[in-house]
Amino acid sequence: MIHIEAWHLWVILSLILFITEVFHPVFIFAALGIAAVISALFAVFVSIQLQLLIFAASGLAIFFTLRPAVLKYLYSSKDIKTNIQAIVGKKGTVVDEIGPGLKAGSVKVGGEVWIGISSNREKIGQNQIVRIVGVEGTKLYVKKGDG
Repeated sequence: MIHIEAWHLWVILSLILFITEVFHPVFIFAALGIAAVISALFAVFVSIQLQLLIFAASGLAIFFTLRPAVLKYLYSSKDIKTNIQAIVGKKGTVVDEIGPGLKAGSVKVGGEVWIGISSNREKIGQNQIVRIVGVEGTKLYVKKGDG
C-alpha cells in the first residue's frame, strides 16, 4: 500500500505549477511553485494549517518581491533596435558619390542600397566607408569613416 505524506502532495503541486508556468510564462505559477516547495520543506515538522499559512505567506512574498524583479529582467527592452532603426551605427560603403550639402548619393549596407546623405554636409567619395548616424524615411544620414 502506498502511503502519501503531506510533503509528497506539496512536491506534486509544485511540479504541476512549474509545468503550468512553462505554458503560461507570467511567473505567477512559478512563484506559487516555489511557495509549494517551501511548504514541502516544512511539511515534516508542522501541521497542515501551518503549512497552508506558510504556502500563502511565502507565495505572496515571492509574488510581490521576486516576481517584479524577474519580470523586469526578462522583459526589459534594453534598447533593442528593430526594423530600420537597427541600421543606425552600422558601416556601409558609398556606391554613388554623396555630394556636399544635402546632395544625395547611394550607400550599400548589408547588401542593400539606400539613399545616403552626409550628416555634416561634406562630400564623400565613391567606395569610402561610412557609418550610419541617422535614418529618416528611406534616407540614411552618414558620416565619413568610422565616426
